[in-house]
Amino acid sequence: MRNTILILCILALSGCTSQSKKQSDESEETAFVLDSTIRIGDAIEKALPSMKLSKVVDSIVYVPLETKIYLTNGLLQYVKPYWCAFPGRLFDAKGKYVKQIGKLGGGPGEDTSPWGYMVTYDEKRGLFYTQGNKIIQYDKNGKFTGAEKTIQYTSGGMISGGSLTGLAGMATADSLYMLVNYPDSAYWMNTNLDIVYSERIPLDSSLHQPANVYAQGIQYEFSDYDGHTLFYNFFTDCMYTVTDNGLKVRWKFDMKDLGPDKRAFLNDYMTHITGIVKISRQAKGDEKTKKLLAENSEYAKLVDNKKRILNAYESERYVVMQWMNIIAYEGIRKKHSPYLLAFLDKTNGNTFAISQHLTDDIDGGKPFELRLGVHNGAMVSWIWPYELKDYIAQQKEKGEWVSERLVALADGLKEDDNPVLIMAYLKKK
Repeated sequence: MRNTILILCILALSGCTSQSKKQSDESEETAFVLDSTIRIGDAIEKALPSMKLSKVVDSIVYVPLETKIYLTNGLLQYVKPYWCAFPGRLFDAKGKYVKQIGKLGGGPGEDTSPWGYMVTYDEKRGLFYTQGNKIIQYDKNGKFTGAEKTIQYTSGGMISGGSLTGLAGMATADSLYMLVNYPDSAYWMNTNLDIVYSERIPLDSSLHQPANVYAQGIQYEFSDYDGHTLFYNFFTDCMYTVTDNGLKVRWKFDMKDLGPDKRAFLNDYMTHITGIVKISRQAKGDEKTKKLLAENSEYAKLVDNKKRILNAYESERYVVMQWMNIIAYEGIRKKHSPYLLAFLDKTNGNTFAISQHLTDDIDGGKPFELRLGVHNGAMVSWIWPYELKDYIAQQKEKGEWVSERLVALADGLKEDDNPVLIMAYLKKK
């Protein structure tokens, strides 16, 4: 009897072990593998009208920019580790004004561009660069190093002299710098401002920039993640990692058939520009006619109601995509297409989109708008103090909740103070 019980126990244990091994094998077979193609088209078709901010965000930090100098616009960019107010006014991570980089003028170390310039910072070497009509190098204190170059872009490449006719952006690679000539040429430059390497961004063969047209239909921007510069390109539907050896595809975006014919932003972009002139002439100052002409314009037929990714960013857990419904001639038609969001959760491969807004259920602030990208794990926006004060007053009048700390923040600001950065820190794994 004792032997019979022992045999039954052994058989039972063997069965458990076999079942455990079977479950383990099944688990290995169904292990989650993250696809490098993000199916944002599917997510947009099933988009949620709105979503609580706390679904993707852990906390919000507010950073008022010091009003040591007054900013007259909201043209801000992240120049790691600084915030840069156009053109060249730097603030640190706590919002304290640090210094001015660059200067407009006609002398050495000064840029002649009437539109101003952008700023890039090489944190490893402590070197700043401005890009306007020149590329100018400064040391970490903002002093001109003596290195500057005016560059002309030609069909055959890049040569000294002339002006920056197509510079769409500059970013740090590993030890070099990448310059992008709109729409499809990339150049790598060293600290002596010498071009050492170049390559073409692989656009579809149907896409090309018309001769003698320098209009830039799509803005190119860069972001950073995990110590590397990332570059999203609308024309290729790809996000690249910028390296010294070229652009490496990191993510691909599948829009299905929701996106526009990309020629509308390149080959046929002059249709957009000439359309404005044509509408104005035919309307003869009548706003109602102008609106009707814009709605029925050739360009509107090309792009209206199509979906477009504006930019893409990455954090530890998410790939964040900013997208919009395209409306041709928004200003003329008095219609505004808000910038919307979509997320890929890298922990499970789930992609979801929002078709209206993110509701701030953390502090009761205005619906969150992504205005300055994703940096250091945070989605970044900004607001003028007077706008914040007006919003809180309206919410109180309606009996709506606003957190005490947001009220205290607003109370401590003057209406004409500089903007407040809003850092919405994304959840991690």
